[in-house]
Amino acid sequence: MTFDKERRLNQLFADFKRTDQFYAKFKSEFEELIFDIILDYYPHFSQKDILEEMIGIYASEVLSATESVIDKDKNYPDFRKEEELGYLNRLLTKEKAMVTESEFSDTIHLKVKEIAVMHYPAISDLSTHGFRLLERNMKMHLYRFTSEFISFVK
Repeated sequence: MTFDKERRLNQLFADFKRTDQFYAKFKSEFEELIFDIILDYYPHFSQKDILEEMIGIYASEVLSATESVIDKDKNYPDFRKEEELGYLNRLLTKEKAMVTESEFSDTIHLKVKEIAVMHYPAISDLSTHGFRLLERNMKMHLYRFTSEFISFVK
C-alpha cells in the first residue's frame, strides 16, 4: 500500500475550500437576515460599518456554537452535557438580568435558529441535552449581540 501524498493534499485543499464556501455562504445569508431585521426595527440606524462588524462576529459565534454543540452531543456523555447546561443556565440567569428581552430580540433569536437549522440538518438529530445546549448557547450570543447593538442605538 502506497501513500499518495499529492492526492491526499488535493483532498485536504478541496475539503478546506468546501468548508470555506460553507462558512462564507452561511455568514452572507446570516448577515443579510440580521441586517434586514435591524433595519425593520431601527430604520434610521446609520452606523452600518459598525453594524456589519457586529453581525459578522455574531455569525461566527453562532457557527462555532452550533458546530460545538453538534460535536458535544455526539461525543460527550450525558453527565458532561448536564454539567455544561448547569454552567450555561447560571450564566444566562446573570446575563438576563442585564438584558431586556423584546420583540426585536425574540425575532432575531427565532430567525437565527431557523438559519442554523437550514444550514445544519444534524440539529434535527440532537438529543434533548443537545437541543437545550444549543438553545442556551444561542441565547448567550443573542444577549451579547443585542446588548452591544442597543448600546449604539441609545
